[in-house]
Amino acid sequence: MSRTSSPAAFLCALVIVLLAGATASGAGATTIRLGAQLDGMHALMSVSGALRGARFSIDWSTFPSGPTQVQALQADKIDLAGVGNTPVLFGAATRPNFKMVAALRGANHRGDFFLVPQRSSIAHIEDLRGRKVAYTRGSSAHGFLIQALGRAGLKTSQVKLVDLSPGDALAAFSSGRVDAWATFEPFRTIGAALTKGGTRVLPSKSDYAASGISFMIASDRALADRAKRAAIADYLVRQRRALVWGIAHPDAWLAAAHRESHLPAAVLREAKIYARIELVAVSASIIAQEQTLANVLSGEGLIKPVRVAPLVSNLLR
Repeated sequence: MSRTSSPAAFLCALVIVLLAGATASGAGATTIRLGAQLDGMHALMSVSGALRGARFSIDWSTFPSGPTQVQALQADKIDLAGVGNTPVLFGAATRPNFKMVAALRGANHRGDFFLVPQRSSIAHIEDLRGRKVAYTRGSSAHGFLIQALGRAGLKTSQVKLVDLSPGDALAAFSSGRVDAWATFEPFRTIGAALTKGGTRVLPSKSDYAASGISFMIASDRALADRAKRAAIADYLVRQRRALVWGIAHPDAWLAAAHRESHLPAAVLREAKIYARIELVAVSASIIAQEQTLANVLSGEGLIKPVRVAPLVSNLLR
């Protein structure tokens, strides 16, 4: 994607991808309605052959962000989804009718960023005081933003926060209507590709609570169905196997993600769509990190207090 590409044209293409609806894979009497983002997981599960021989089918639906996935799961539109550390907590604070059945852990513990134009005078997080910062409420980038501002000694009231969907935030940032963007991949890389003059990522820590951790969440209704619960457990084993395969075959994963999403291969490569990620059980350490994040968010008045441990129902051993 060239830097002269139109953000509007890109957004149109993105909408086409997101509105493509559900796609089916596999075969079997039990169907898992699975929500995904632009993370290459659907492509990986297909190209790796991980679903070969599965006795269940999958209806895949693509969403622009974790919060929209959680909302769909709460409304019984999907059974299973992979979402970031923060959407889980916002969802649990409103309607905790789901469980965290596994965790996704990134090797570099970085998944969220502050993006600014290359020529911006903003050099550090402290420089965001009084500036317009786009973010998506309830996304992992929102949790990152709150923790990073606090670490930098800033209150949220000292920054002009602009809550936008990822697509609208992309348009606002690339057109200069906001000064910075708290976002996640692949939108960080897409924003860099569409912003005239280039972009920079502000220096930030990697030790924020639950940094680099995501979760596979399943609805209570799906887990109460014995056949569906067994299918979800089987799917998670296959997903873990596929992630191991993807680390060994990054080029094949990248090519499959490109064919599926229609995003330029250069964007997917820069976004490290094939990053080293492992699927693990939700351990006591992960629960403690997530609880710390929950306490930060409730302390800011963003959510009501949430107890994380009761939200866990591990299906991975």
